[in-house]
Amino acid sequence: METLEQPEELPVKMQKLTPGHEEAKGATTSRFTSKEIGIQCSLVDLPTLNAITPQAEPTATSESTRQPPSTGPVAGPVEEDEDEDPDYSPPDHSPDADDSDIDSDDGQENTQPGDRIFLVKESCLMTLFRLCESCSGAVEARVTRYQGTFIRVEKKCEECHTVSSWDSQGFISSIPEGNLLLSASILFSGARPHQSLRLFKAMKCPTHSARTFMRHQRQWLHPVVQQVWQGHQTAMVKGLKEIGVGLTLGGDGRSDSPGHSAKYGSYTFLELNWNMIIHQELVQSNEVTSSNAMELEGLKRGLRFFRNQQLDVDAIVTDRHRSVAKYLREEHEDTDHYYDVWHLAKGVKKKLQMVTKQKSCAEVAGWSKSISNHIYWTAASTPDGGEEELVAKWRSVGNHIQNVHQHESEIFPRCLHDDVSTTGRRKQWLKPNTEACEKVLAIINNQSLCRDMRKLSPFHQTSSVEGFHSVILHFAPKMTHFSHHGMTSRLQLAALHFNENSNRPQATTKEGTERYSLRFPKYKKGEVIVCKLLTDATYGYIEELMKCLVAYCRAPRATMARREKSPPPLTSSFIRPEKEDAIQRHKSRFGSELADP
Repeated sequence: METLEQPEELPVKMQKLTPGHEEAKGATTSRFTSKEIGIQCSLVDLPTLNAITPQAEPTATSESTRQPPSTGPVAGPVEEDEDEDPDYSPPDHSPDADDSDIDSDDGQENTQPGDRIFLVKESCLMTLFRLCESCSGAVEARVTRYQGTFIRVEKKCEECHTVSSWDSQGFISSIPEGNLLLSASILFSGARPHQSLRLFKAMKCPTHSARTFMRHQRQWLHPVVQQVWQGHQTAMVKGLKEIGVGLTLGGDGRSDSPGHSAKYGSYTFLELNWNMIIHQELVQSNEVTSSNAMELEGLKRGLRFFRNQQLDVDAIVTDRHRSVAKYLREEHEDTDHYYDVWHLAKGVKKKLQMVTKQKSCAEVAGWSKSISNHIYWTAASTPDGGEEELVAKWRSVGNHIQNVHQHESEIFPRCLHDDVSTTGRRKQWLKPNTEACEKVLAIINNQSLCRDMRKLSPFHQTSSVEGFHSVILHFAPKMTHFSHHGMTSRLQLAALHFNENSNRPQATTKEGTERYSLRFPKYKKGEVIVCKLLTDATYGYIEELMKCLVAYCRAPRATMARREKSPPPLTSSFIRPEKEDAIQRHKSRFGSELADP
């Protein structure tokens, strides 16, 4: 079986462990160092991996047949990944026909993917065909065929009567190169096809229809994205096996739409030492009991993947999802489970803000941020993860807000700060036994919260996973519906983009000074934050995808396996009535209502 070309080196930022880190094999917390305390704890002195290249080249995977799409109805007005596009109206001079109807004159593929593409007005283009190439006589030229971005110009000399034709572009597997590359550029850049094609239509620039894009996507683009992602993933897994150190993962789930009726749920696993997406799982809601169960199912599938790959998971950091915590506690006792500090602090801050809205508790507003920051200090100042010490430090803040700095705990008997002045303070101490003080103490001493404090992560957090979710919003916005294969491809594209740009260095001026910017986010309510400016993002993965696309299209059909089967649609269990009957019942129902007095 023929395999396709792969680039010489994948953009995987991994290096082998230095000798100083090899001895930490099997350890979970001793090989990390806390750098600073803020919204998230960041790290220094982490092990790195050498750049690696996969040894085995993955073969092409696609449908074994290349049939035109079905003519079923579109499921909804926001469908971006359906086989049909009945509402699309191509330009009058660009008939919607199948790309395979056009063949090059000599039957050879004369594509050069490195060529640049320009937009040229028709009037300017036709000036190039005024003279005959043989006798320099006057030539009658006209555009005889439009096929998306492809045009064919027929030329006839009025002097020597020579007839010839000129094509605007080459072909890839009998498909105009520009059409295929346009579809690929739309998907690989994370754009939406209807918007992108409407942009060209507004310019009066002929393109193919959205239906043709869906066919390209189904037959060529989805298999190529899957092939490239699997190549990157295989390289990362191989590098992790060579290092031999257990994984420290950050995991979190994401729904494809707001609310509790999501269709898809994706679960992401990020290796926290190298800030790289290692694996993703996509779950459809009808594969589990409800939408809320998709996150746990994604976690289970992901952990099975790591077990099948013979990769040990030393620790995993997640949010406070109760089902996830129970599953890890009962089924993975050898894996250390930690809670992300930001998620826990956010929950505490919300409860405190609810208290401050009450008239008798206005003085709590001054302590809300301090108590939230105390959670970060509690985690970062306890690197050995002592559970009793974490709880004792947390509960000490209940005494501190009452100006009591000696505590009953033997593990943490007193506050570590210097003597505090009681005069001229901006924040006033809370008076014992008052309503405000009692409600704050009820939040601090909550049994469930104190139990969760025992599992605070002292080093790694899931902020990078949340950042990756923001990247997904570009490739798969929540306001748009995608098919199962479409959602899978866009998640993989988001992972390729994130892995290539996750470790960008800080930008500098010409003089070498590090660059920063000042921002005023809404949640800070007027407070300024200082952000590092990073170097510009790169898009090398798109060039790699384009090269693999051309190789995939030129591969024999025998090498193209069927794509993975997707779960049945959510409507598969419903009884679909005849369309005419449903319309008649709809009209008669409204007609009878209008006839009633």
